[in-house]
Amino acid sequence: MSASLERLLSNWRNLDLTNPPYVLSEDQRVFKKANTPFSFFPSFTDWHTHKDFGQRQSHEFQTGLLPIPYFGDLRKARIFLLTLNPGFDHSDIHAETVSPELRRDLIKNLHQSDLDPQYPSVFLNPKYSWHGGFIYWAKKLQGILSLIQKANGFTYRDSLAFLAKNIAVLEAVPYHSIEFKGSNNLLENLQSSRAIKEFVNDLLSHRAASQEALIIVLRKNSFWGLKESSNVVIYGQGEARGSSLTPNSRGGKAMADFLRTL
Repeated sequence: MSASLERLLSNWRNLDLTNPPYVLSEDQRVFKKANTPFSFFPSFTDWHTHKDFGQRQSHEFQTGLLPIPYFGDLRKARIFLLTLNPGFDHSDIHAETVSPELRRDLIKNLHQSDLDPQYPSVFLNPKYSWHGGFIYWAKKLQGILSLIQKANGFTYRDSLAFLAKNIAVLEAVPYHSIEFKGSNNLLENLQSSRAIKEFVNDLLSHRAASQEALIIVLRKNSFWGLKESSNVVIYGQGEARGSSLTPNSRGGKAMADFLRTL
């Protein structure tokens, strides 16, 4: 295991997941120093009965949810989508409360241990097709999934499994919010952000340079700091707004071409 990957994973394996907030201690200090709003709700009941229900700030980080700095098998994935931070919907709190199986799989993903061999990318697993994460990513990758089906004679389920084994999503910030308003200064100071950026620049960029991996920067390359190349696609401001991955988009076309080599 590379040193940068080991450092990245050690942050999350050492995080206490007994009670919220689920935030690295150094990140908590940065949030407080920068007056960054964050909150946590132990249960959905706490959320919907709170006096501020329906009036919370959209950029507030929801740290009662398990952080998602990445999903997918970081060791075996070949395509890496780099984006900003996981979104937030009220139902996410309910989902982690009522589904112990989902929570266990999210922790396995966080620790990168005992991942589902068929669907290591948890949000491409059909058993979570009820969850907003699956709905979002299956829709965004619908065109690529269709190409995989046609090219290989796969069922939709087979296509999900194929893509789930080959794709990982990395987040610049691992904490959930409806929208992101953090500055580059915040990103540069968060321990979690520094660790994942180091992993990208230390290991993934070299894998891309040797044609072993494809990197698509969907959001915030001012943070990721990569240079465009044959196996590194960087979305400009107009592209980043929608972050399209249809087969006609630059990222989708690069994915389709890369998948043909696997």
